[in-house]
Amino acid sequence: MAHPWDRLPGESAKAFAAFCLYRDLGTRRSLDEASRRYHGSNRQDSAGDQQRSGSRSSGSIRGWAQRWNWRARAEALDEEQEQVQAAERRAAATEMNERHAQTALLFQDKAIERLRQLRPEELKPRDLVGVVLGAAKLERLARGEPSDRVAQNHQLTDVKELTDEELVTIIARGRGRLLPAGGRGAVSETDGPQQPV
Repeated sequence: MAHPWDRLPGESAKAFAAFCLYRDLGTRRSLDEASRRYHGSNRQDSAGDQQRSGSRSSGSIRGWAQRWNWRARAEALDEEQEQVQAAERRAAATEMNERHAQTALLFQDKAIERLRQLRPEELKPRDLVGVVLGAAKLERLARGEPSDRVAQNHQLTDVKELTDEELVTIIARGRGRLLPAGGRGAVSETDGPQQPV
């Protein structure tokens, strides 16, 4: 199966070679840079005068780029390479997670084996519990499961029950955190309500 970045039917060897230079410049590619590389840094124009290496792309490069749709072809290659790299990253992450899960299981097995071999007088429960819990946490993480559960309890006060002074204190504390220290409008906890200026 032909790809857009392969040589197209009817595309000359010179045009394809120039396209390859452009294509291989990566995401920062430009016609000017492809032209410099294709023609070399010291090319000569038709009158035999040497042109500067910073010259703009040649007419042949611009013509080939337009005729053979260089931009779309190069972007197709970029997209293909990104998809391949993303698939490789996913596969590597899956392999890493499985390896970590297997390691965690080995640690668990070793800890349980050691626990079975211990006599009660040798047992340091704190140490074994720590190993077993650590291995279980590692296994959960490797399998994409949460390792800790956190509960949040919020006690909301009915604003209607607060006094004016309590409301002023709450507002002042909030402003003190939002505004820079000493900045305009900053209120300290000891300040009362601000008077309009």
